[in-house]
Amino acid sequence: MSVAVVEPSTVEGEVLVFNGQEWAPVRFTQPLRPDFVTDGDRLIRLVERHYHLPDGRLLVLDDWQKTLIRHLLERYPADWPDVTLRGRLRYRQVVVSMGRQNGKSILGAVFAVWGLLQHVLAPMVVGTARSVEQANTIYARVEFAVRHDPKLMARLKPSGTRGIRRRDGSGLYLLKPSLDEGLQSVPITLVLADELHLTKPAMWDSVVTGQRAQPDALVIGITTAGDSASVLLKRLYEQGEEAIAGGRERFGIFVWEAPEGSTLDTPGAIEAANPAVACGRIPLAQVLNDERGKPEPDIQRYTLNRFVAASTTWLPMPTWRQRAGQIPTADDQVYAIARTGGWENATITATAKLDGRLYTQTVASIVRPDRDQLLAVCAYLASLGPATFAMDSAGMSSVGKALRDAGYDVWILTQNEMCQASATAWRVITQNAMTHAGDQLLAQQMPHARRINTGESWRVTGRGTHDADAVLSTVIGLHVADVKPAKTLQLFA
Repeated sequence: MSVAVVEPSTVEGEVLVFNGQEWAPVRFTQPLRPDFVTDGDRLIRLVERHYHLPDGRLLVLDDWQKTLIRHLLERYPADWPDVTLRGRLRYRQVVVSMGRQNGKSILGAVFAVWGLLQHVLAPMVVGTARSVEQANTIYARVEFAVRHDPKLMARLKPSGTRGIRRRDGSGLYLLKPSLDEGLQSVPITLVLADELHLTKPAMWDSVVTGQRAQPDALVIGITTAGDSASVLLKRLYEQGEEAIAGGRERFGIFVWEAPEGSTLDTPGAIEAANPAVACGRIPLAQVLNDERGKPEPDIQRYTLNRFVAASTTWLPMPTWRQRAGQIPTADDQVYAIARTGGWENATITATAKLDGRLYTQTVASIVRPDRDQLLAVCAYLASLGPATFAMDSAGMSSVGKALRDAGYDVWILTQNEMCQASATAWRVITQNAMTHAGDQLLAQQMPHARRINTGESWRVTGRGTHDADAVLSTVIGLHVADVKPAKTLQLFA
């Protein structure tokens, strides 16, 4: 079978390669030749002319993004000694690792456009992550860009959750969960894998094996660093080191990370892990301001892109004990509700914000509750004064919807919002911006609560057979009381 040979090209007369720039990765697989052949230039021209962002602007890629695209889509040159590889994509597996908020989703979306329009004649592009919800982060960006450009719409047909199809019927981009059994026997040409630090090795191995019959198939994993439980990502890092040393063919890796032992204040550490900062798009001062006061494991992992040990607890108990104190009377309360997985117990806490400080206490602990009983307790609490009710959508959505239908102010937090709530609770507790009543139930549950990683964030949950409903209720209450707008008295003439 003949293979189309791609000649070297440039982007608007500019040849971009990683060559010691401040925004270059710390380590990466070098190109086969300095003037390497790549699909990247053609893709860059396409997206910068037709890919619209949600604010209506055309996408303008950073130099580091253009350079990464060029390197990642390298092809073997026409005179390569192995004739079977001439014109083929250089890589079959690629790992890209950097700190969060650098534009990984944009990169994933750009590669999805390439997979649909420029990769092969009959593309099958799959976006995968630990959950379809996470994989949809990239998919939604592609769908928006297609719908807002006439030329992309002439070639592609978005159809909501059923995928983005080529109008000639020859190709498709869809989402699948990160499960190996869901990807077997699917003729995939491009996989965009998110959350490699949470992905099971069986998923990656399944798609790599399944693509063996596709001569130019590619699996791209874009991620942040993991922890000691990130089995797949640690293995891929090791394979990347082999590839950098020349011992593994058709495997690429591009890693931005701070030097070992770095802190936020180590000169150049943030820039080494975050190319968007190194190139000047994101101000260094903004990152420093945002990250101050966060848990050190989060700073190391998500900002400095360093592997950390798996976390087993979410909050030091001495810190929690030091926050006990008197709870003043407050008129406006946030009542947060959480339950155990099997409805064995439920806890309701009351949290208020007074003069910038949060105060929280347990007001109800119910054994074997049911929906009607919880609604009755909430109605009583609402009769005592102004009330807001808050809960996690995963466990209490039916109660929340019933309260909302009854006319109450209700916050039902999604999984992402539970991650935000966990971060808020950690911040106000460790920064001594809250006081709790010293309830015995919380003292019993707090040591058994743990943090679990969800994509690029984390949330508090229970551990094993230990209940955590009181902890979760406290976390939810602190967050909602902290972020909800204060009620003001309206005067009318």
